[in-house]
Amino acid sequence: MSVLGDRLKLEREKRGWTKKYVSEKLGFKRVSTYANYEYGIRDPDTDMLVKMAQLYETSIDYLKGISNARENRDAIDELNQDIDIKNVNDIIQKYTLKIDGRVMTEEEARGFLAFVRANRSID
Repeated sequence: MSVLGDRLKLEREKRGWTKKYVSEKLGFKRVSTYANYEYGIRDPDTDMLVKMAQLYETSIDYLKGISNARENRDAIDELNQDIDIKNVNDIIQKYTLKIDGRVMTEEEARGFLAFVRANRSID
């Protein structure tokens, strides 16, 4: 079995779904089409990978084994919201801030925030 096949099976079984149910949800006329993906006999095209990722509420990277992170919907929603930087300590504890691949120190983060505030006060 392929990584994709293993993960498709894992996600399906975790939800208690049958291959028939998943096949219907994905619009296949035959169960064997989906089963061949799980068995690693066939590889889905990009459009089908997108549908599968949406059905299982995960990423294509996870399904293909590129990433082991399943993508927690809450974390994604949180990152898509505006981040209001009021307290540098809270931000530093919650996020890893990097510039040029190096993690910012607390002092650098405070300096960065001070720079932005000062720059805005000029406008």
